[in-house]
Amino acid sequence: MSNKNNYEPGTIFLCKVLSISKNFFEVITSNKIKGIVFINETSDYYVKNLNNIISVGSILYLTLKEIKKDMFIFSFKESRTSFLKTPFNFQLTNLEASKKDFENLLKFTNKEIKKWKKLK
Repeated sequence: MSNKNNYEPGTIFLCKVLSISKNFFEVITSNKIKGIVFINETSDYYVKNLNNIISVGSILYLTLKEIKKDMFIFSFKESRTSFLKTPFNFQLTNLEASKKDFENLLKFTNKEIKKWKKLK
């Protein structure tokens, strides 16, 4: 079993869904660490029933959000931008956008590319 102190928020894990309840679902990582994903870490959209988007036995990439009292708390939405309301919120409204806007766009793009590379 892996030492839980070796991990930090932002680490991506391959997990299997063990059970689903009303407000969270339980998972186990490929190296046998158990954790949970709260319903609010599933999507920015209102999710009434987790069973509509997750099923027991599903294999998912999840991002470690935090470790509380020896429990791993994961985020599904941080690994799946398609579940966010506004996964990409930059918009060029005119041809005279400032240099700062382009720098922010470049930083955002590079950050997202790094996330997706980790998922492969």
